[in-house]
Amino acid sequence: FAPVGSVKWKFRSNNLQVFGPAVDKEGTIYFVGEDAEFYALNRDGSLKWSTNIGDRAFMIPAIGPDGTIYVSNLKNRLYAFNKDGTEKWHISISTHSRRNPAVWHDGTIYVGTDNGRSLLALTPVGKTKWRVKAKGVITSPAIGPDGAIYIGDTRDNFYAVTPDGRVKWQKKFENEFVSAPVVGKGGIIYLINGGMGNKVYALNPEGSILWECETGDTKLRTPALANDGTIYTGSPNHTVFAINSDGTIKWKKHVDRGVTSSPQIGYDGTIYIGTEKSTYAIEGSSTGPMDSSWPLLGRNVRNTACIDEVSRLFDYSSEGSYYDNLVDNRVEVILKLKDSTDLKGIIVDYNRDNLFLLNKEENVIMVMRSSVAMVRVIRN
Repeated sequence: FAPVGSVKWKFRSNNLQVFGPAVDKEGTIYFVGEDAEFYALNRDGSLKWSTNIGDRAFMIPAIGPDGTIYVSNLKNRLYAFNKDGTEKWHISISTHSRRNPAVWHDGTIYVGTDNGRSLLALTPVGKTKWRVKAKGVITSPAIGPDGAIYIGDTRDNFYAVTPDGRVKWQKKFENEFVSAPVVGKGGIIYLINGGMGNKVYALNPEGSILWECETGDTKLRTPALANDGTIYTGSPNHTVFAINSDGTIKWKKHVDRGVTSSPQIGYDGTIYIGTEKSTYAIEGSSTGPMDSSWPLLGRNVRNTACIDEVSRLFDYSSEGSYYDNLVDNRVEVILKLKDSTDLKGIIVDYNRDNLFLLNKEENVIMVMRSSVAMVRVIRN
């Protein structure tokens, strides 16, 4: 969709149901679904490649710091693919997983299993580093700024796991956990409890409850955190909630059908919600997702579910740098290139070699840093 809601392009697959896409820094779109095909689309919606992964998949792919794409299926296999669609490796993970993987900056992959009720940590080549057993089926993981991994389970337990595989703490709640947690500034964890529960909780990194918000609705979706502190979630009972940073309800909005997706927050603060019938774009009070380690279900706007070195640099650096400040504050700039070309937009990410510029058409352009003669700030 274009920012105004018009259809830019559409791609028809054989799926009855597809799951949220992940987008890499070049704009390639990856998704899976019920037809056992793993798809990669170009930015214009044309097919780049597809490959069969042997069985259905019910998850969002993750993209590692080196660009490797990870996806699992219901035949108990986790796959790693190169950007060109060639397979790097696959492994058996004992039992099937419907949980989204998460990737740490060193390439460690965290993935949960359903029947095994375990959180696995894998090396970038697919070797098991450690396994933590839970008492129930676990949620998709979220990662804190210190590398702690957070999961809930269907036996009402919530866990904080250290990067070396030790349970740092475990807390019992009233209801089961189905929706994944998210992590805000200061390492504060926001979670939904649970299946039939109707509460949103905020916990400090040590596991103490800071506040709880009773919404009166059940089966709330994974929350999304905006950079003004607002927490967004939705329910199957046709309602979208906005919650203040102190746990009070800011507003609630009725929609046409049950909310089926976790909210997504765009770079301009727009909140996107999917229902059983429609897609909504709701004007938000922020200017984008919270600048924290894991503010959204897929970690960032592109759903990569990965904290890479670049993300760590501008998410947590106390010293900061010129580009850190531009990214953090969504500053509009003109890039004056050495060939006399001017490019206008907002720098949304960068690495050692490239800048990633969001232009007015809502496309992300990759610009080599060596080609930039000058950066002119035009709006603070």
